[in-house]
Amino acid sequence: MEKLTESTETENNYAFELCDLNGDDIPELIISKGTDPDSSCEIYYFSGNELVQAEGEFGENGQFSFDAENLVFFTEFSCWSINNANFSAENYVVSDSIAEIGRKNLLTLKNIDSAF
Repeated sequence: MEKLTESTETENNYAFELCDLNGDDIPELIISKGTDPDSSCEIYYFSGNELVQAEGEFGENGQFSFDAENLVFFTEFSCWSINNANFSAENYVVSDSIAEIGRKNLLTLKNIDSAF
């Protein structure tokens, strides 16, 4: 909640979502940085009791697609996996379990309270 509350002070068009991207039953926090074509998402995960930002920014238009069956998230041009260190985009085949991730909740104090 603290990380989300910090972000409400910076931008109006941010959004957020909780989604388990790696299958460990602990959802990652995705913060969407807007809806412009160059807007990306930041991903945060817990390492022990510490919330850590994943290296890089992901997606476009403030969202990305998530293949829940294969635990892969992707855009038209790139794909990533937190779950598999040996992940190869060349061998990836999209399943039928796709969801759009990143903009489920507008980043407001009311929505943060509702989500937690």
